[in-house]
Amino acid sequence: EADNAEMACADFFGTILSEAVVTIDKNDVWDPAIVNLLSEETVFYIIEVKNTGPSDAQNVTVVDTLPTGMVLSEIVMVNASFAGAPVYCGTLYSGLVTCPIGTIPAGESLELYVLAQVDATVTGCDVVVRNNVQVTWTDSFGPNADSDVVDTRLVCGGDLDLKKKGPW
Repeated sequence: EADNAEMACADFFGTILSEAVVTIDKNDVWDPAIVNLLSEETVFYIIEVKNTGPSDAQNVTVVDTLPTGMVLSEIVMVNASFAGAPVYCGTLYSGLVTCPIGTIPAGESLELYVLAQVDATVTGCDVVVRNNVQVTWTDSFGPNADSDVVDTRLVCGGDLDLKKKGPW
């Protein structure tokens, strides 16, 4: 018997089918991000993953491919009432961040806060870096995916340049 809350449907043979509609959206908090490229500063991103249902999304995984010259300095899942305490994922100082979320109930969402450290290989004082993120999940219709791209402009800042004039 199907759970009415999931609004599941049945195929020709009476097998209960589930379908989840999951979306991912990534934004940079500061754009342009003013960074001192010599001091390896961070750029802050927020990833939002939503399951609009009608069924739970199973085997949810978020993969965030950071731009060349950026590595993960910290990631934490927050605002996910179904998850309980914040969950940390990803490998520090890696450019590929994988977060196995598990199940996202229908109608729920979560946010991932990503702090990416900019290293000295990023050169120039006005550079645009592209960040790709993807969410995958399964339901009765097989594996599914959604993705998003965000471009972040990095500009130089934070350097102090002093010059003295005069005899003293």
